[in-house]
Amino acid sequence: MQLSGALAGISEDSSSVDLVRRAGRMSGGGRQVFFAPLVMPDAAGAEAVRRDPAVSGTLAAASTVTVAMVGVGAWEPGQSTIYDAVDPECRRLVAEAGVIGESVGACFDEQGQLVDTCLSERLIALSPHQLRGIARVIAVAHGVGKVAALRAAMTGDLVNGLVTTHDTAEALLRA
Repeated sequence: MQLSGALAGISEDSSSVDLVRRAGRMSGGGRQVFFAPLVMPDAAGAEAVRRDPAVSGTLAAASTVTVAMVGVGAWEPGQSTIYDAVDPECRRLVAEAGVIGESVGACFDEQGQLVDTCLSERLIALSPHQLRGIARVIAVAHGVGKVAALRAAMTGDLVNGLVTTHDTAEALLRA
């Protein structure tokens, strides 16, 4: 099940829509997808997209998810696709709110606590509270630049599993 819209500029083979389709085919299970961007220019546009039946139905069904694989990004250039997709003013405001990382658009601080930001209403994604309600959330992330965000996401119980590289795991254990 797709948990968020797709980002522009991501290759077709790694978009959220394509990943869900391929996983569904490989597992022999069903799949639920929608076509929408992850980040909208404003809250009104995002609300209009969320009213689309395919989007609203899929996002509502996210409450039934028991296992999710998500990315985790650090709130820094090149460390988060969302950070790189928004304007400099939004980046600054999110950072000033104490955000150090995000997962599926859910922004969090260094303790892993969710932070409501100017970006929150512009996202086409499951809600941060829906994310918290998923029993098993496995992060797929790597890079020393993401260590603080990964530690915070795990400390705050946003994720409870991790697929990463050896170097990132060692840096995380040292942090």
